[in-house]
Amino acid sequence: MSDVYWSVTNVILPGKPTPRLDHFSATLTSRPTAILGPSGSGKTSLLNVLAGFEQPQSGEVKPQFIKATNRLPLFWVPHTWGLWPHLTVQAQLEKVVTPPTTLHIERMLQAFDLFPLKSKYPHQLSQGEQSRVAVARALVAAPQVLLMDEPLVHVDPARAPGYWEFVREWCQSQQIALLFSTHQPEVALREAEEVLCLKEGRLLFQGSTQDLYQSPPSEELARYLGPTNWFAAEEVSIWFENPNNTIQHHRPEQLTWQSDASGPCEVEQACSLGALQEVDLHHPEDDLRRKVWLRSTNQSFIAGQRGFLKALLLLLGICLFSGCGSAEGVVLPVESTRYWMLPKDGYALPAPRAMGMSKEQNVLVLDTGGRVLIYTLDGKELRHWYMPEHDVGKPEGIIQLQDGRIAVADTHYHRVVFFNEQGDVVSMLGERGDKPGQFIYPVSITEDQNENFYVCEYGGNDRIQKFDRDGNFLLSFGGFGTADNEFQRASGITWHDGRIYAADAINNRIQVFTEEGKHLATWGSTEHPLELNYPYDIAAGPEDVFYVVEYGSGRVTKLNKQGQLLARYGSIGTGLGQFNTPWGITVDQQNNVFVADTGNRRVIQLNQ
Repeated sequence: MSDVYWSVTNVILPGKPTPRLDHFSATLTSRPTAILGPSGSGKTSLLNVLAGFEQPQSGEVKPQFIKATNRLPLFWVPHTWGLWPHLTVQAQLEKVVTPPTTLHIERMLQAFDLFPLKSKYPHQLSQGEQSRVAVARALVAAPQVLLMDEPLVHVDPARAPGYWEFVREWCQSQQIALLFSTHQPEVALREAEEVLCLKEGRLLFQGSTQDLYQSPPSEELARYLGPTNWFAAEEVSIWFENPNNTIQHHRPEQLTWQSDASGPCEVEQACSLGALQEVDLHHPEDDLRRKVWLRSTNQSFIAGQRGFLKALLLLLGICLFSGCGSAEGVVLPVESTRYWMLPKDGYALPAPRAMGMSKEQNVLVLDTGGRVLIYTLDGKELRHWYMPEHDVGKPEGIIQLQDGRIAVADTHYHRVVFFNEQGDVVSMLGERGDKPGQFIYPVSITEDQNENFYVCEYGGNDRIQKFDRDGNFLLSFGGFGTADNEFQRASGITWHDGRIYAADAINNRIQVFTEEGKHLATWGSTEHPLELNYPYDIAAGPEDVFYVVEYGSGRVTKLNKQGQLLARYGSIGTGLGQFNTPWGITVDQQNNVFVADTGNRRVIQLNQ
């Protein structure tokens, strides 16, 4: 739905020394909308006017949505949270709940980790706790329109995405139109379909979040959605490899540094900012200096290192996977994507770790709570169960075998556990050791067309063992090291067309073997160059393509059956098209890709 909810026309809200809103005009729809701008830009003032808390000196604020008779038309969460000092946390929710949502109070307390706090009063809560209560209270009221001023800003970054996931799902299920202000670009990118950019009480931009991210009209507006690299027309020929390049705007994931002893530029200093790297460059010939932001990789920057900037070709999400041809060096932004968080486990919010695909084309997930979860392709949970034991550590590999059993690499218990489709344990294989049929840390499982299965392991016993369908040992290959047929943290494996493909994580490569363990090729060697950064898992897709998830670079790499690079996409971070220590990957029959975005505690679904 995208109905017009408000028309704001030529509004002036006085302030000292300048108006807080200055001839402000905008049309607000029911689409999730973020209001962006620096402090003092008018974000809070606009929300106050929309909520009716303040009246403009002139102009018109006209609500255009039809008010329902059985629910609140509007709920407002101010930046001070507005909690009632004489009511406990639970009473705050009970005060606003309407009969249709009475049963949701307990769910709201669970979703925002408020159960231990439900009997406390506002003065007994931290700022982060108060902000969670304020948002929970607003949601349980189930208004038609929800206005929130800097919601969840004081919540720790590790838990905020999970709370936002609940806000999003609740607003969708209750048909609540959401309008919120934020200073956090990643929140706007993740949660808003539309953005309003304010400055000094005026509207600078209104439009699609993705349009502003990919094609901003100016450098100033580009920075509303995070760091960017903007070059004046005359600068492009100075800093870039291609002097004919005419693109002035490059997000960090769209730009890279190419080391070259004959390059025109040199590195002065570089600073890692986690997902990004801040690099100061010098152009000695013209004595020019500038700062650039690049996505973090394993690339090292040394003062005095010469080279040039290289623009990475951008393709729209529609050609992420098909019709793009060879794409050496291409970084593809993820635009057509959806994601979901896993259900809470008590007060904990587990993260996905391993992925698999069932015979019925359901998504198999292992999480850090020790659970096996099964989802439909559109993210609906069908069922879940717990591993027999999970206090010592969590499992890291899952597959459904041709006979219907679900096999799990129970990594820290040195075994493979076999379940039926209902989650009952039917058998186990292995114990700690380095003999045939024993494991140190089994991490991934695959199966060939003859129902033999293969288990790879790490922990100094880095090898792949082959078993028949009954678990009888057949052979093993590999060992610890850096040579061919050796591994340093054998991580993910997949079978395809008579061959075994193994992700050799610390050695930054993929090794290819026959079903009998004969080494055929190494993708990422001198003979077969391929840049990989801690490849943790590999999955075979339709049409003889492979997808590799790179833990170290926060990206997914697409390869053909010869190991040639077709495309890359993703970067390290929490926003759209970004991953944080992604761990596992799987592909369905339609070539849709599912990634365990472990650090961000979410499953990412990339649709063709």
